[in-house]
Amino acid sequence: MRRVIIQWTAVCGSLWAAVLFAICATPIAPALHAQSPSILQRVRVDPNRVVDFHAGVFPETLFVGQQATYQVAVLLDEVAGTRLPRNPEYLPPELRGMLAYELGGQQRFSFDANGKRYTAHVFQKALFPLAEGVLTIPSPQLTYALRQSSSYFSREESHSLRAESASVFVRPLPLEGKPADFSGAVGVLKTSVQLDAATARVGDPLVITLRVQGSGNIKLLPRPPLEVEWATSVPGTERLQMDTSGAVVRGSKEFDWILTPTRAGDVTTPVIHYAYFNPNTRKYEIAEAAAVAFAVNAGALANREEGEPGAAVLPLRSHAVGTVPRPLIDRLDVLVVLALLPLPALALLLLGRQRTQPQAPAIETLRAILQTAPTVSAKRSGRAPGERASPASAKPVTARDVRRLLLVSLARRLDVTTDVLTDRKKTRQVLRRRGVTAETVDAVLTKLSALDTAAFAAANVESRFETQVLSADVIALYDRVDGEALEPKSQRRTKMVRSAGVFGALFVAAIVADTSGGASVVHAQTATGWQAATASYANNQFLDASTAFQQLAREFPRDADVLSNWGTAAWASGDTVSAVVAWQRAARLDPLAADIREHLMRLPSGSRDGVADIPLVPVAALGYAGIALWSMGWILATVVLWRRRKGREAAPVMQMVSALLVLAGAASTATSLWGARQLRPDGLAVVLRPETMRETPQAEANALGGAATGDVVRIEQLAPMWARVEHADGRTGWLPVDRLTLLTPLASQ
Repeated sequence: MRRVIIQWTAVCGSLWAAVLFAICATPIAPALHAQSPSILQRVRVDPNRVVDFHAGVFPETLFVGQQATYQVAVLLDEVAGTRLPRNPEYLPPELRGMLAYELGGQQRFSFDANGKRYTAHVFQKALFPLAEGVLTIPSPQLTYALRQSSSYFSREESHSLRAESASVFVRPLPLEGKPADFSGAVGVLKTSVQLDAATARVGDPLVITLRVQGSGNIKLLPRPPLEVEWATSVPGTERLQMDTSGAVVRGSKEFDWILTPTRAGDVTTPVIHYAYFNPNTRKYEIAEAAAVAFAVNAGALANREEGEPGAAVLPLRSHAVGTVPRPLIDRLDVLVVLALLPLPALALLLLGRQRTQPQAPAIETLRAILQTAPTVSAKRSGRAPGERASPASAKPVTARDVRRLLLVSLARRLDVTTDVLTDRKKTRQVLRRRGVTAETVDAVLTKLSALDTAAFAAANVESRFETQVLSADVIALYDRVDGEALEPKSQRRTKMVRSAGVFGALFVAAIVADTSGGASVVHAQTATGWQAATASYANNQFLDASTAFQQLAREFPRDADVLSNWGTAAWASGDTVSAVVAWQRAARLDPLAADIREHLMRLPSGSRDGVADIPLVPVAALGYAGIALWSMGWILATVVLWRRRKGREAAPVMQMVSALLVLAGAASTATSLWGARQLRPDGLAVVLRPETMRETPQAEANALGGAATGDVVRIEQLAPMWARVEHADGRTGWLPVDRLTLLTPLASQ
């Protein structure tokens, strides 16, 4: 009996071993490593194909937002490896209703099946369905070419394969246990929170960051709500990090909020609950970000209630500046005049040098001729034989020659033309203006009259007066004029100094009139309102003071004192927007004012940096200096070119000075124009209350961070109900128009 039992047990064991061997010997898929892709463990390899192609999705049933892995395998036997001339071309299927991410790179596996050695190339994608229902993935296509033999020159044949189509059943998220604040996050997540500072001040913004990390579709993780009692909250930027190198999509997403504390003391950030659905446990779970405790210090100026006494407040400005006029350099008429100043010099430069006659004989020539004139008449008086005659006596010297040489010499000495000396009245005026005495002037006029009579008389008359004219003391008369007349260069220098003085006086008068034109008027008109506003501020009635100064600012929009005090009163009353508008406008009118810049430093960086930055440029002083230097330089250049045209070269120092004046004037004017442009408030606006910037002009568009109350932005484009703006920190996005107020009213620009 025992033998029968033993034999039966042996037979049964043999049968079970045969069955197990048969199962293992004819598998549906080859026996691979446990970490091999699911596609290789589930498909059957076709032994008749040199190249095999399969596809599948795993798992086939999942929840909305859960990851499914789509795998494609290209199987090549040993023959295909030697006959493929190039890599096969893969045409992926069109995926609808789901997001896809490439997972890692190509994976390669080697295994044995059907008595052959195969190489498998596997490609994977992570799929995240966006809606419930049955989603079908069409068949992918593979195109390849094979040589008919292993020879390199063998003819090629093209082939095309299609893998299996795949379907996934997407289940909706369960309603049971769904939290009230669930917003669609699916995955396995955890959260943490951090602040960018350990302490804060009232009115100064700080950034709180929520970090959500784990596995799942990190890109679609929604922003949770955040409500803070002790601060205003504005959504900030979002940062995404994804890791698709493994089999599961992982990563992190960070959400920023800009918090502006409204009260001082020890505060705690709220515990942030982030609800999500865990597909592994098929339950809703909540990730909690722990609270962070820190201290909020008092601001630079604590807000007070109306009439409440407290610490010393910011001092008001005394009314000394008055209305600041628009800079001369920023006026179109002044720029036109400055542009026209170079035209005379350029015209002279184009005309070139004027053709001049050869220079007239010098006084030495006249002296030599007149000294030899008696020798000419010695023929009649009996000159001694053998006496040498002067070269000048080669021909007779007439009264006409003496008159011409005297006129030319006097004209050159007095720096006038000979035509002027032919008129006795003009000759007297020229001689007297040059400092010649009345006796000498009368003698010159008498001698010129005598020479005129002798030169233009008839021949018999000329011979009668010839001896008298030539024997006159012409040289002595010229020497008297030369000794008494002022130097022409000194006279020209005197004219230039006088002209420069007149120009400087007119320029200073224009500056004084331009800078002090409206100060006294404004001071008189604002006296009553000024006193009422300052009295309200002194009594800690900051709201009344702010309203009064704002009214004065409407009447006198270019009064830096009024604007500065309006901002101070608004800051004391807690009106951040009005303080930003007032101090920004005041600083742009008086950019070098130290007290206004100290006020601006109390504002958040979004109200004073970037597009809100105010350069330290003395626009008015540079403008006046540029106008003066540019004008004097081109006037001096015109004089230099005029003298050159007349054939008289100017001194090199004068040419160098004119060039330096023009260059200095151009540099000063350009700097002033740049400063005036930077100080203009055109296109600038202030954010009225916290708002999120959008990628497009739609409330549902992607968020690009937030803009806090008082931030200054530059309007780049307008659309219905929206404005494209550039933030002070460089971000560009869309904000609702009703959340903005212009920095300067249009009427006052």
